[in-house]
Amino acid sequence: MRSQTDSDAALDPTRNVVVEASAGTGKTWVLVERYHELLRVGVDPAHILCLTFTRQAAAEMRARVVNKLREDDTVDGKERWQTLQDKLGDFNIDTIDAFCHGLLREFPLEAGLEPGFRIADETEIYRFTEDALDRVMQEAPRIAQQDSDVALTLAEMTAPQLRKSLSNELRRRVESSEAQERFSAKDRRTAEQVEEDTRRALQEFFQTLPDGIERFVEKGPKRHPRFAMLAKDVLRCMPGSDLGTGAQLRSLLERLEMHFLTQAGTPRKRLWNDYSSDTFPSEDAEDDRKSHQKTVEQSAEHLLKISQDFRAGLNDAQARGFRRLFSMTEKEYRQALKRTATLDFPELQDQALELLRQMDEFAQSRYRLESRYHHVLIDEVQDISQAQWDLVKLLTDSWVEGLGVSVEPSIFAVGDRKQSIYKFRNANALVFDDVVDHIGQLRPGQAEQDVRISLKKSWRSRPALLNFVNHLCDGIEKEKGRSDAFEYRSEDRFQIEPSTSDDHQL
Repeated sequence: MRSQTDSDAALDPTRNVVVEASAGTGKTWVLVERYHELLRVGVDPAHILCLTFTRQAAAEMRARVVNKLREDDTVDGKERWQTLQDKLGDFNIDTIDAFCHGLLREFPLEAGLEPGFRIADETEIYRFTEDALDRVMQEAPRIAQQDSDVALTLAEMTAPQLRKSLSNELRRRVESSEAQERFSAKDRRTAEQVEEDTRRALQEFFQTLPDGIERFVEKGPKRHPRFAMLAKDVLRCMPGSDLGTGAQLRSLLERLEMHFLTQAGTPRKRLWNDYSSDTFPSEDAEDDRKSHQKTVEQSAEHLLKISQDFRAGLNDAQARGFRRLFSMTEKEYRQALKRTATLDFPELQDQALELLRQMDEFAQSRYRLESRYHHVLIDEVQDISQAQWDLVKLLTDSWVEGLGVSVEPSIFAVGDRKQSIYKFRNANALVFDDVVDHIGQLRPGQAEQDVRISLKKSWRSRPALLNFVNHLCDGIEKEKGRSDAFEYRSEDRFQIEPSTSDDHQL
């Protein structure tokens, strides 16, 4: 038996709920029970949408829902089975991809698709991708002649690396396009502008060296080959001199970084160990060494800022160059899909999102859709991407207006932030908080503490193990500077029951 405090609120079909449930606390049990509570109060299964993330999970969920319905031997349960056993085809328990596919099948014209569209198979996807990449890679050198950002991208990445990166982004383009746009908008300077700014900054750096650039070279450890190469580069930087091409500029900056900064990229507090007094040529070698060390200490912070600005500027320029190449690849790939009336899975999701966003233009179709799904259940919500959650929000936005049904529309989501491990599949743990916020807004009168519920009692593990997990995770500090870093909150802690003698033997 589950405790009343754990599950009553989660099972109440009149409430919108987000359930946070750790491993072994009964996530799947609660979702199946919630589904059956909706059936018990008379909701037609055609009005219930249950979403999960793999076909295996969807099949297992459907089997558990149907088995529980069949095995209910109460009088009401038997009557319910008699009524619903011929309606099992109305049980909408699907992956998000399958839901998007069905949506576009029903409204192809509204989505701007051929009614007979089909899903591209892996062979076609590979061929479309390779053809698009071939065209872009052939065109890229010509574009690079007028676009320094693209030129930088081609210089920094080998052809196989670039093809692989473009192919990977194409597969996850629904999420990556927005991220690329945000990143490439940070710094609008082109690669050429970044290099020119750095040339000016280095000229100023040399002019402000405490004892001047000549003394820095003449009194430095010239007997060491590493400094001798640096000195040669530095002498080319006398006032009025040209610091050379972009490659030469980067080479100079790298040598300066080795001299003024540690391997960790922090300002040096002392000279490199190999710069002993013997590497200084003058008779006052030890004094020159101390003087040179003082110059390095005083100027290291200045060089660090130049280095950081240069790297950040080039990273942003390279991101814009990559984005341009990616946009070309995406255009070629989508044209191939359109020519063959096919969709891949990212395109399924993207087209479904666009369809729901423009449904106001198709009043009759919008009514058919909004009048269908009154209750949405989401399994493993920690694995949801932002685009997938946007799709769910568009489905439920009209609920604020009310549908005039006997059982008020509801949304139920269950998951565990600690198990969000599918970032490579665009999962975003930050969406969890957005889920709570949106569900709270659907019913303004429902407080957040009534929306967010935690199941803390594990039915799978012994107290000693649960206590160990609590102590271990308590010691994990949230990584600074990362909004998506995990934090072990009070609602994540397992409830510890009194242990037995066997528990102490773990």
